[in-house]
Amino acid sequence: MKELAAFYFIFACCLGVGSWFFAVAEFIGALFLQSWAFRLGPRALVIEEQAECPNGLGTIARGETERLKYRVLGDKRCLFRRKHRLFEFRWNTPLEIKGTVAWSEGKLITSGRYPLGVMVFALAWLAGWTTAGILAIIKGHSSGIPFVALGWVFIGAIFIHSRWLELRRFKDYAAELKSVLKGNPFDIR
Repeated sequence: MKELAAFYFIFACCLGVGSWFFAVAEFIGALFLQSWAFRLGPRALVIEEQAECPNGLGTIARGETERLKYRVLGDKRCLFRRKHRLFEFRWNTPLEIKGTVAWSEGKLITSGRYPLGVMVFALAWLAGWTTAGILAIIKGHSSGIPFVALGWVFIGAIFIHSRWLELRRFKDYAAELKSVLKGNPFDIR
């Protein structure tokens, strides 16, 4: 039993390290508005509305506003994310949502995705933490139960807070992008 728990712990650690490197690559992909980075990750939110195709979705372009960077692809899709600044005072969370706006058959579909690398890292961390607590329980330490509970509460609190905050921000960013696309004020680069 101890050997199996040790195997799970080592596996969780390796998965955590691998997912951390992937999370960095995914962040860089989203930073440079690469479409592969916007296709990955669990969906955070999907908003469908009846609307005409915004003027800006027909042109391949890049642009930015005070808070956003976006890239319009030629197939009536637009990728967007918040603008990152080197020095800024902002409460950051691990679940920053990457957004896509697409127009299809009279519907404007806005969807956001959580970063896949961060999600896998959190699950690997939680698996490793839980395995370490179970190992402590197997060895007869009563501190294993509160140890496991602390890890679950910690990750749960981070994810609940991050989800709440990032969904609010994402809705604001999506509304800002839609108003920009309707006006079509592109700064083509």
